[in-house]
Amino acid sequence: MENLLPFDDPGYIADPHAHWQKLRDEAPVYWCEKHRFWAVTRYDDVRTVLQDPARFSSKGGPIGRWKEAGLPRQTLIQDDPPHHDRLRRILSKAFTPSITAEREERVREIARGLLDAARAKLDAGEELDLVGAFTSPFPVNVIAEILGIPAELHDRLKLWNATTSVTGAAELKQAHAPQVMREMYSVLAELIDERRAHRRDDLFSALIDASESDESPLEAEELVGLCQLLWTAGNETTTNLLSNAAVVLRDRPDLVQTIRNQPEQIPDLVEELLRLESPINCLARIASHDLELGGEKIAEDDVLMVMFAAANRDPRHFDRPDEFDASRRPNDHVAFSHGIHFCLGSHLARLEARVGLEALAELMPIARLRPEDGARIPTGILRGWLRLPVEPRTR
Repeated sequence: MENLLPFDDPGYIADPHAHWQKLRDEAPVYWCEKHRFWAVTRYDDVRTVLQDPARFSSKGGPIGRWKEAGLPRQTLIQDDPPHHDRLRRILSKAFTPSITAEREERVREIARGLLDAARAKLDAGEELDLVGAFTSPFPVNVIAEILGIPAELHDRLKLWNATTSVTGAAELKQAHAPQVMREMYSVLAELIDERRAHRRDDLFSALIDASESDESPLEAEELVGLCQLLWTAGNETTTNLLSNAAVVLRDRPDLVQTIRNQPEQIPDLVEELLRLESPINCLARIASHDLELGGEKIAEDDVLMVMFAAANRDPRHFDRPDEFDASRRPNDHVAFSHGIHFCLGSHLARLEARVGLEALAELMPIARLRPEDGARIPTGILRGWLRLPVEPRTR
């Protein structure tokens, strides 16, 4: 069979949709020989995998730079029950929707500061990179404040983000990555120790409280691991969502008007953007024993790449899946995963997306986005942008 999934090919990274359609139609559970994994692309099959951790384990998947740095694997995201359930129970006590809602005003202040700086550059006739100016620093600054990373460490945030994210690491010299990751681990451990002695109104303190009140408190390594996960998961996916959204808004000026004139519609726009331009293409699971899926025999320990983004455009589940339709009901996309690993920070991501869309809608009338001169993240796992050039619209 021809190679239906050129996973690391620039053409696939630029536009994977035709490949996903062919896979869904001809080989919905497809063995990618080069990368040694099964690609699962149909919506129903993806849901089957995600809701069955007994057969499709999260343990043992790729851990990349964490292992290279000599650090523990990523807590929670690579755990199965019952250990996963214990960690999630404790984290969910600390990282609640109400905590996120209480910080909405501050989230808007962060967005406004970045938006004002971007507008000032454009008004002065300068070009800017939308990723570097807004879509990346916005969620980075938000999760830093929510966690409680002090202002004196904010000059390290960009380097931490570049090291722990696929987006940043694409341009970072890998020789430096393990050192920076060890530094991040050490700083987080020190901050947690400090909060044990002196609580504050931040997620570090709330997580310590939730752990100490639980019947099975977190070990020190687990606590640091959860904070690492919150840091990494709390910025990259939102960056990709907003970067992708900016390109959609460039092509759909009617959506800009909807955001500005009908703000009550923004939550529906966010959900459809998550479905249509999912920020994560896929993540891995491991077959816990020999099994069958989609008519294919999967061997124990085989890797399955669960293709969220392909499932979100499956015409077997979504009517007119390649069209943007904010009135879609139900919009049961899997951009936040499904089952026990459903994104615990989805409430924060949705808040940042709503606020971010409002900011982008203010920028679009004075800016001209040039994705043709930009650069995609060079990986098949995520879908987003390294750079999105913007110039003043008056040019």
